[in-house]
Amino acid sequence: MPISSRPSAPLIAMVGSTGNQGGSIVQALAESDRPYRIRGLTRDVTKPAAPKFANQGVETVNVTLSVENANVVQKVFKRADFVFVVTNFWEHLDPNREADNGKMMVDAAKAAGIDLLIWSTLEPVSNISKGKYAQVGHFDSNGQITAYARASGVPLLIVQAQWYISNFLLSDAMALTKEADGSYTLGLPVGPDTIVPVIDTLHDYGH
Repeated sequence: MPISSRPSAPLIAMVGSTGNQGGSIVQALAESDRPYRIRGLTRDVTKPAAPKFANQGVETVNVTLSVENANVVQKVFKRADFVFVVTNFWEHLDPNREADNGKMMVDAAKAAGIDLLIWSTLEPVSNISKGKYAQVGHFDSNGQITAYARASGVPLLIVQAQWYISNFLLSDAMALTKEADGSYTLGLPVGPDTIVPVIDTLHDYGH
């Protein structure tokens, strides 16, 4: 069903609407048999997905989702029924900044009185490993945001993406190397019998 503009349709504020996760969700909602209004939030309206979604009826909003911009974030979350939040550690590589920005969005969602906050997160590796693996900062900062969101009392749904299968093609750290016998070697420290969940994020995450 096409994206709706009717006030009776639920309004979803979508963080990262031009990215892999947010973009996938926008597309899935556009293909749903239920009407939705979508407010797509992006820091870069020049991305190809922005005009594409705008032409489909998405209200595209250019916004920087940072602590310094908290008042603006509260405004764009206002009157939303649902808010989808994901952080972008790779934009700045600072776990503390990521945690602060995530907590700010939790506060903004709670202040907006939304029906549900959908939070895309990662597990706190330091806690799970009892400190053995303490250098995976973006996992731990996500864990901080999760704990904060749970304690805040905001209606909360936690989701987790699997490994982006696109990373095997696009990331040097995860690149698959073809061996002489035709097999492939994964450039990450996992055993040959390790089962790893993967997902074609752009096409399948929204579903």
